[in-house]
Amino acid sequence: MTSTSDSNILDAQIQKQFEQQKALFSVIKLIRQPLDLQTIFQTTATQVRQLLKADRVAVFKFDLENDWEGEFVSEDVASGWDSVIAKKVYDYCFGEQFAIHYQEGKVQAVADIYAAGLSDCHADILAQFQVRANLIIPLLQENVLWGLLCVHQCSDTRNWKESEIEFVRLIAEHFTVAIQQAEYFRKLELQAAKLAQSAQRDKVVTQIANKIRKTLDIETIFQTTTQELRELIQAERVAIFRFNPDWSGNFVVESFAEGLTPLLNVKPTISDTHLQETQGGRYVRNETFTVNDIYQADLTQSHIALLEQLEAKSFATAPIFQGEKLWGIIAAYQNSAPRIWLEDEVEIITQSGAQIGIALRQHELLLKARNQAKQQKTLTGVITRIRESLDLDTIFQTTVTEVQQMLKADRVAVFQFHPEQDWEGEFVWESLACNCDSVVSAKVYDHTFGDKFAVHYQQGRVQAVADIYAEGLSNCHQKILGQFQVRANLVVPLLKGEDLWGLLCVHQCANPRNWKQEEIEFTRQIADNLGVALQHNQTLLEAQYQTEQQKALTGIITKIRESLDLETIFKTTVSQVRQLLKVDRVGVFRFDTKTDWEGEFIYEDVANGCTSAIANKVYDHCFSEKFAPLYQQGRVNAIADIRQGEFKHCYLKILDQFQVRANIVAPLLEEGELWGLLCIHQCNAPRNWQSSEVEFISQIAEQLSIALKQDLYLKQVQTQA
Repeated sequence: MTSTSDSNILDAQIQKQFEQQKALFSVIKLIRQPLDLQTIFQTTATQVRQLLKADRVAVFKFDLENDWEGEFVSEDVASGWDSVIAKKVYDYCFGEQFAIHYQEGKVQAVADIYAAGLSDCHADILAQFQVRANLIIPLLQENVLWGLLCVHQCSDTRNWKESEIEFVRLIAEHFTVAIQQAEYFRKLELQAAKLAQSAQRDKVVTQIANKIRKTLDIETIFQTTTQELRELIQAERVAIFRFNPDWSGNFVVESFAEGLTPLLNVKPTISDTHLQETQGGRYVRNETFTVNDIYQADLTQSHIALLEQLEAKSFATAPIFQGEKLWGIIAAYQNSAPRIWLEDEVEIITQSGAQIGIALRQHELLLKARNQAKQQKTLTGVITRIRESLDLDTIFQTTVTEVQQMLKADRVAVFQFHPEQDWEGEFVWESLACNCDSVVSAKVYDHTFGDKFAVHYQQGRVQAVADIYAEGLSNCHQKILGQFQVRANLVVPLLKGEDLWGLLCVHQCANPRNWKQEEIEFTRQIADNLGVALQHNQTLLEAQYQTEQQKALTGIITKIRESLDLETIFKTTVSQVRQLLKVDRVGVFRFDTKTDWEGEFIYEDVANGCTSAIANKVYDHCFSEKFAPLYQQGRVNAIADIRQGEFKHCYLKILDQFQVRANIVAPLLEEGELWGLLCIHQCNAPRNWQSSEVEFISQIAEQLSIALKQDLYLKQVQTQA
């Protein structure tokens, strides 16, 4: 039979197991309820300590980022013993001796810390919490050592029973479930908070975007965005910074708190050497830049000095792109103190920059469309004037005025070449801003033009120079442009047919200018239509000229028929021909056949400033060999420039004494014999003779030959009588 003593012991064990089971179920019940982790720990620690009659039950949590340092986050402690809550603990040998074992789920049960062979440092740490015996169970979170469940006996040593160890281990397992569950709920809450923040952020960005879309005025868009953004993120200043072509820049709009110094129109152009050297730096790569404290960040001294000028102690910036081009930066500044910028705040700044970029692109496209409409209107006006008027002065003067206003250039001018003078020329029409000098009638000669530019312009090529001092132009070319105050220019050829007549020049004088493709194309189209005007004008002038030639020819024929006075016929003819052709001399040269083609001018009409050729005896010893047979056959000879042909020195010497540079020579025949020559002289410059002019002179010479024949016939009749 079982003794009463054994029966009592058994009853006590059963009762203890029942209490442990009850505590375990209590933990499970707590975990299933929507309670926070701290409540679960605290309630369970109290039950476990009372059940085990221990002096302290506590939960210790590791800070894994600080090399196994940690603190007690929950406890239940008997009266008379110190609390360990919030006590920081760092055991430098923990990672080497215990971490790996606890990671594997091993339990540590120490009956007496002074008899268990613990290291001195470990024993000292336990002693400072009055621990004499302890039971340590690891708490894992997804196989990572999250913390420890600690049962402390402070009053005396204690031999831990297997049932007690197993009970605490089961408690720890359910704690692990609670920890994982709490972590899961924490992540859900964070995710929900992020979604809520994201929704709020999207709502704010949408509000800003809607306000941007309500207007096409870019200044209003800038002002609205900076104001809304500053109020939203509670920054002390929000500003928009625009880059210049050299990557310096200026603040173009800002919103700032009361008491701050404005940056707009106060701070000069800002030059950040890093941004200039890297041509936009991180912003070109569409990266943001956030600094919580300018003195704690790895900034250069020059960058800090620049930020101090802006009174900024902290900033968050994001790029603004206009299409694919980095246009500028949107920046939020904290001036009174450093500031930790939240991820959501930086995202809102970034999204605001993106919305401004969209607005800039829309603004650019709108301006482009408006400019194209204006350009088309200007172009249509030019075409209409060409069709309605052949007055070149009206067409060109009106056109340069409209182009100058359209392109907002400092000067638009038309330059005309004098091809006979080796590409020398002058400006003949212009429209200019009030701060620029006039260039009309200014003579220009660039000795390198014929070699470097003429052939390209002849082919229709356009020259667009953003800065004459940065495009590798020759010194002489720079000097010519500099004398007309030009800093940037756009030059388009003016072609009359296939000939380079002149240049349409667009000048920017105050500063460099990057010419847009649509500006270049617009100017080219204007030049093409001005070329049409030149060609039309040339056609009209040629028609009028030919009409005048025919009229003059008819008049001479009439005089020949009405008069038999050879002297009157010749004098009248040379005068009318010179006035019609606008040449320097028209003369009649008569041969003396008795002296081997020696002769002299017997009639002439000569311009003021030119030497008279009358009665000057001329003898060309090679005339009979080279020219006489050709003239005898009625050939007309036209020379544009006597110095460009392969003429004998003796011939050039004869022409030089009469100052001749270009000429037309037609034979005068009497009864089939070479009586003389009708000579047309251009003395002041070469001249490209038109085919109609050569034909006209040929016909005049034929009529004069008829007059010679009539005069000869009259003399024969008078002799017979």
